[in-house]
Amino acid sequence: MPYENWLRTTDHFLDPKYIARCEANTGVRQRQQFPNYGGTASYSSTAYKHVILLMHLR
Repeated sequence: MPYENWLRTTDHFLDPKYIARCEANTGVRQRQQFPNYGGTASYSSTAYKHVILLMHLR
């Protein structure tokens, strides 16, 4: 990474707006009831695939 980009990156991470947004996101992640472990698939798509898998196992 070029030195100028490194300076801009560190400035961005030290920006008070960025820090406030990170703290808010941390709170949201802690309150999350159903974490998405399905990658880019939505929760409903992952749940549907799970139901289909359970039907095949019975």
